Amino acid sequence: PLTMSPPSSWPWSRDALLRYAEADAVCWIDTHAEPPCARAVSYIELVDMVDRVAAIIASAAGRAAGVGLCLDNSLSAVVCHLGALWVGNHFVPLDEPSAQPRLQDMLCAVNHLNTIICSPHLAAAFEAVVRACGRSISVLVLDDAALLHKDSSGATAALPPGASTAALPPGASTALPSQRACTYHTSGTTGTPKAIHSTLEQWGAFVCAAARPYRLTAASRVFVATSAIFDPSAGLTFAALAVGAAACLAPWSFTLRQLRRSVELTRATHACSTPSVWALYDLESGSGAGSLTTLLLGGEPMPAALTRAWLGLGVALINTYGATEATVYQWAYCLPPHAAALPDEDLEREGRCLGAPFEGIGFAVVPARVEGGAAAVGECCGEGLGEGGGGEEGGGGELVLWGLQVGGPSRWSAASVAAGGAPAEEGEGEREGESRFRTGDLVRRRGSDLFYLGRADQQVKLNGRRVELGPIGAAIHAAMRPLVRRAVVQLVDGRLHAFCAMASPPPEEHACAGYAATAAAVRALCRLDLPSYLVPSGVTLLRELPRTPTGKTDARALAALARAARVAPGAAEAREEGGGGGSPWRPEGWLGVVAGCWSRELGIPVGQLRGSSDFGALSGDSLVALKICARLWRHRQRDAAEGGAFGEGMGAFGPTHLLATPILTEYSAMLEAAAGV
Repeated sequence: PLTMSPPSSWPWSRDALLRYAEADAVCWIDTHAEPPCARAVSYIELVDMVDRVAAIIASAAGRAAGVGLCLDNSLSAVVCHLGALWVGNHFVPLDEPSAQPRLQDMLCAVNHLNTIICSPHLAAAFEAVVRACGRSISVLVLDDAALLHKDSSGATAALPPGASTAALPPGASTALPSQRACTYHTSGTTGTPKAIHSTLEQWGAFVCAAARPYRLTAASRVFVATSAIFDPSAGLTFAALAVGAAACLAPWSFTLRQLRRSVELTRATHACSTPSVWALYDLESGSGAGSLTTLLLGGEPMPAALTRAWLGLGVALINTYGATEATVYQWAYCLPPHAAALPDEDLEREGRCLGAPFEGIGFAVVPARVEGGAAAVGECCGEGLGEGGGGEEGGGGELVLWGLQVGGPSRWSAASVAAGGAPAEEGEGEREGESRFRTGDLVRRRGSDLFYLGRADQQVKLNGRRVELGPIGAAIHAAMRPLVRRAVVQLVDGRLHAFCAMASPPPEEHACAGYAATAAAVRALCRLDLPSYLVPSGVTLLRELPRTPTGKTDARALAALARAARVAPGAAEAREEGGGGGSPWRPEGWLGVVAGCWSRELGIPVGQLRGSSDFGALSGDSLVALKICARLWRHRQRDAAEGGAFGEGMGAFGPTHLLATPILTEYSAMLEAAAGV
């Protein structure tokens, strides 16, 4: 296994970064400029900024403490990541305060967190959340403008002026490899934030191992198209800095609205994202891939159409895989260019190949711990584990990992493979005292390759029968191709519900009639290939499947859509089962404008909304709120520039008002009054 160097020589240390001197270290998009433009700082400038901020972090937080960060993808975020590690602390990316229940859970779960650094416009909201938690946590503010401006004493202007910046404490040189580097939170399958910790050794293992499989060099410019609360955001930034490349960033909301422009402004050669987010890249508005040479997609399976499009542009397309509870990613596979000529089914299978593990990672495939036999993923892959046991040709099972990016015995004892009696003959490199970790991910072996199938916990029980959801989604996808790009099936309140991402926008003006026919077609085609008990009782057609803040398919949002469709008069399911259900809802005037914006950004047809629709119940979050409000603001002020940071200057049209007034008719009435229409 890979053996890490002493802490003082880690690739994010001061001396290591200074080797690259005048090269671009961080390139970010300044969305406050008009028009938005790219700015950059060199490695020398970056080190100077980290020196100043690290000393202030040490003064505020002490040593071996957690430093919460809510800074979006920005120069200030990179500086604070490095600054926390330089003084022997660890960083904890946090949700915005608008997600208060989840944020409170995070703050209560991380015992050693005593300082939060956030953007200035979020400070008051964070202080309110901290008071609600009853914790003693200091809230500091920082933005890119403050970093680029020093006052007469040399301090960073926006942070407390009394903090000493005279000397940088020697925290990094004395930190042990087993000391914590960062804490990220995942909701897993429960929806409750779960803290995932990485030590300095584990974080360093990923940073050092990533360059080869991701083809990173000092000439690379790596655009991070993920949310700041998703570990690839910092992981790929550190990996870029480790080889002297430029880490390229843009605010998450700008990335979602202007993905192609973000790549073009930063002149990125590499990009990392989830397939759901990368599908937002506008291939129609420009020529080819531009400066992009390498695309890293992870977090979920790659759709065939997306894979074919980018392989056709000559871009190196890398599928990268990481276990939820390990550090960032541990596997990478570069799809061969000729794969673009494969049929859709074969191309999707190719996109599930894990490829080779990173240096220092050991693995095994063991029988899956699933009651009643094999399990399958709930998305449209349609592959079970087969009859072969773990390790057999053509068989499959649960993937087990160990190594420098995976936790040790104290961390994983409850989930260690040893407790389950797993075999130990596969995968070399286990270190003495290291436990093996069951990932919960199912794979199939084909020769020397492993192919990802899905999660072991996604088999469901329906009316006493064990049901694999994958074949249902696969049947819908195959029968409705090319109209349906992707199909996901969930068990919601004891009933199967299918969600279909359509290849073209579904009808709206005459939404109900069109939707009834299409939803009926999905169910009718399912009856041709599946037993009656596997035919979904409900079908929801969407432009895009909803995403979590990290860019993955949002299972909770899908469940909320299924419940909303059941109670909404005129919904497709009600018309099919109840024989009518009334005429479609067609709001007019300002209410119609607001409903149209909700429909577009939430992916719900206008005909399925109601005046009583609740933005939060439809899984609207702060990012969706920002996009909706930007549309409404442009509708009202067509010649005005987009709002600044999270709605600054937008008045009643700011997203905080939508989050505070989530009922459609009430929100519309408030805007109508504010607009004077």
